[in-house]
Amino acid sequence: MVFKPGSQLDLRYSMGFRNVDRYCVAPVAMSNSTNGELQTMANYDFWAVGLNCCSGESPDFHCGEFSNPRAHAGLRLMHDNLRPFFRLAVQ
Repeated sequence: MVFKPGSQLDLRYSMGFRNVDRYCVAPVAMSNSTNGELQTMANYDFWAVGLNCCSGESPDFHCGEFSNPRAHAGLRLMHDNLRPFFRLAVQ
């Protein structure tokens, strides 16, 4: 999945859930075209996820290429057995 230019992780809303492993999540948001600030959205449809790459305290997401300004794509989570734990982290 390739994201539109201006998309980035909104680390203000990153979170983690622990159940043996720590399930880490951060929403993908759009920056405002006029001032470059991230828009606060009513809901977030896309989330970056990772295992054991956050403390669980918001904001502390450092999974994969989270700080790479040239990273504008991601893969869909394919491990169905992990999905419920990431959903708990999002809630």
